[in-house]
Amino acid sequence: MDGVVIDFLLSDAAFGELRKQFGESRAAHAFLLECPDAYLRRDALRLLSAFAVCRDGGCLVCPDCRRALKGVHCDVKFLPFDAEKGKITVADTDKLIEDVPLRPLNAKNKAYLLDASLSAGREEWQNKLLKTLEEPPENTFIFIATANAESLLQTVRSRCEILRIGGMEKEKIFDALCSRGVDEKTARFASGICGGQLSKAVAVAEDKKFIDTARFAVDFFARLKNTKKTPPFIAELNKRKDSVLLFYEMAELIMRDAAAISCGLETALPDEFKEQLEVIAADYSPEAAASAVGHIEYAKRRTDSGGNFAVVADELVLKILEDKYRCRR
Repeated sequence: MDGVVIDFLLSDAAFGELRKQFGESRAAHAFLLECPDAYLRRDALRLLSAFAVCRDGGCLVCPDCRRALKGVHCDVKFLPFDAEKGKITVADTDKLIEDVPLRPLNAKNKAYLLDASLSAGREEWQNKLLKTLEEPPENTFIFIATANAESLLQTVRSRCEILRIGGMEKEKIFDALCSRGVDEKTARFASGICGGQLSKAVAVAEDKKFIDTARFAVDFFARLKNTKKTPPFIAELNKRKDSVLLFYEMAELIMRDAAAISCGLETALPDEFKEQLEVIAADYSPEAAASAVGHIEYAKRRTDSGGNFAVVADELVLKILEDKYRCRR
């Protein structure tokens, strides 16, 4: 696990209190972790398992803690057992129920980590788990993680203590990426556009098409002065059909940043784009930029539902230009 992520999780008051409870052997035995970020969900589960198997309640330096944080502790079981399928099944729950009465092999406790983010809508495995959640053995701890707690059965939620984790600050994501070997320029870009989601930041940092598309989109809007520029733009975007939705995502971010500059607020995109963003901000009033965001969101929906690529893109540019002149400062 990344030290930056551990520090972020431990800075949460609920995690700090829970660590104390495990150290004093008074923690509950069933927990529901709500976290929309896949990476944080995984790492939070590992940290919680370290709390459970550690004889000191989560010292994070003993062999039990180190193995738990790496995801290789013999007394920590992950569900679904078939990671490739990604969904918890009734068979998984049956195996868990059979395994629960057995004593730990090395640690003083056992931990079961259930990632239910892809399985929340399935009720059978949840119903099978209810009795175990209500009456787990003294040395057994169950941690269920999902993107949205409300997607699980109320009967499951009522038997668990609920923990919630929000997004990470931009600088912490930047630090986490750098600690993974990502160069500073890419880390600054990825942390700026990920909306506090570490998993998205990692995906952005690993795929060059994100920053390439951002550069193309910023350059286009900085040069877009009238409809004469539209045909070359459509031709260039046509070469990027496989990433047109990504282009719209970047375009939306650019317009939000343009409005932010006009209002003296912080931008999401890094300093590499500052000069061009200022050109765009000078061309588009905050009202025009806000209207552009609405048009872009509509274009995304149309494209995603199978709308004609060229028609959608052409209409988008015309609407953006129309509002640009209509909302002249």
